[in-house]
Amino acid sequence: MRIQQSPAYFLPTAMQYLMRLGLIVSCLWLGACQTNYYTHLIKGQSKILGDRQSIASLIDEPKTQALLKDRLILTQEIIKFAQSELQITTDNKYTSYVNLQRPYVIMSLMATPEFSLTPYTWCYPLIGCASYRGYFSRKMAHTQQQALQDQGYITALRGVSAYSTLGWFADPLLSSFIFYDKNQYVELLFHELAHSQIYIGNDTAFNESFATFVGLVGLKQWQLAHGEVYNAKDDTWFKLVNFLQPYRLKLEALYASHPMTGSVELKNNEAIEQMRQAKHALYAEIKAAYAQEKLSWSKPRLYDQWMASINNPKMASLADYTQWVLAFEQLYVLNHANISDFYKSVEKLGNLPYDQRHVILSQLGQSCWSHKARSLSRFAQIFN
Repeated sequence: MRIQQSPAYFLPTAMQYLMRLGLIVSCLWLGACQTNYYTHLIKGQSKILGDRQSIASLIDEPKTQALLKDRLILTQEIIKFAQSELQITTDNKYTSYVNLQRPYVIMSLMATPEFSLTPYTWCYPLIGCASYRGYFSRKMAHTQQQALQDQGYITALRGVSAYSTLGWFADPLLSSFIFYDKNQYVELLFHELAHSQIYIGNDTAFNESFATFVGLVGLKQWQLAHGEVYNAKDDTWFKLVNFLQPYRLKLEALYASHPMTGSVELKNNEAIEQMRQAKHALYAEIKAAYAQEKLSWSKPRLYDQWMASINNPKMASLADYTQWVLAFEQLYVLNHANISDFYKSVEKLGNLPYDQRHVILSQLGQSCWSHKARSLSRFAQIFN
């Protein structure tokens, strides 16, 4: 995932389920409001599926733009690499292309209480809950955003360039991300393909951190295979994440100092008002520090728009996509960098109860590289 420029959100799996079973089944389960939401998803996804053009045909078509043709050929190479080196079952994903004629494919909505980084969750039939909700309709997205704000939630609504249907459909390439920077594009496709490889219900951070890690591993292997230099430290996004992490901890400590701050039903007493002022001061500090920190980055203005409205939901989204990346990296090392064995271990981990899974992820993430053999040996028995 790349915030703003290439977020790799997926639409809730319930959308694909309902598209398979039809609207009649959904009406049996859901109220009118929910039915309207799924109806609009069906229409939006159906439009995309109906507008697909075969990549092979576009490559053979003389009128196809040269830049687009080059990117489509590159995509075919990426898919082959994902199959052979990352052992991802790609089926017919990314064998077609859709010109959306708009900058984003969907709008993604997140929300948190005023004094919490715990995201609001939406739940769906059969597959559980997620901490964001996708909309093809801007009007519907803004209506839901306003409804949450009226209830006291802080919200973040932004355009999303790519998503995965988690294997329900043959995902097409979209004009919203087709011309990303090459390395960014390669990583994004690996990230999205990883979503259909392994998905665990009710655990957004697990799924997104796993996909983020697979995307990074895939990009590294891709660059090495093509004689390119891999240096994750040059990645502006990770510099942003590292910059914001200490402030996330400060916000969590601030919010934990009052027992009722995780609720949206707060009375405006003196203690709450003091916390509100402290929160505003901390976010002002973040923006001021960012203005200086970014000057040393290779792309210092890349996240200016995103940072201009930094808030609780945006801070929470960083955790979803990065919280367990180090844990998955440690698990990958534990499996001797064997991607097939790594997937098996991830599946075993995903099958554990939520609390037990997160305890192990936390332990893996805290393992020190300098004591790798000692720290990782504690987990070997779990995955053998």
